[in-house]
Amino acid sequence: MNMNTRHWNDNDLLDLLYGLDLAPDLSLAHFASCPECSARWQALELRRPSVTEPLPLSNAAEQRLRAQRAAVLDRIGQPRTAWIRRAVPAGAAAFLFFIGIALHQPMPQPTPQVVAVNLTDEQLFAEIASVVDQDAPRATDPIRGLFSENSVKEAQ
Repeated sequence: MNMNTRHWNDNDLLDLLYGLDLAPDLSLAHFASCPECSARWQALELRRPSVTEPLPLSNAAEQRLRAQRAAVLDRIGQPRTAWIRRAVPAGAAAFLFFIGIALHQPMPQPTPQVVAVNLTDEQLFAEIASVVDQDAPRATDPIRGLFSENSVKEAQ
């Protein structure tokens, strides 16, 4: 065996099998001196026809492909639909969109209502003190009136 050349790896053998460029340091003479590389090369050459042969099509698959090809050719032969048929729905949607934008009115902002109260500081503090001194809010006075003794006597 010539020690000046290296063994062929699988990628190099496949490149040679399919006619691609060889690595510059490889030599075809290596096969004559190396039984290992020669055996791998022969195994690849024997296997190549089984890999590259086209698979036979079944009758159903062949009929399906023929029907598909005929459908494609029929579709190619038909006149193209007018662009207006495709543009009408898109135009209608755009028209409605722009009408919606044109008619859109933002919600009116509530105007703040300012109530002028003419109270002196003394009156304000008295009002606050009366609210603080109450056990229950003033809003409950009508309800309490329903359950007072006077209202119970009136109901009888």
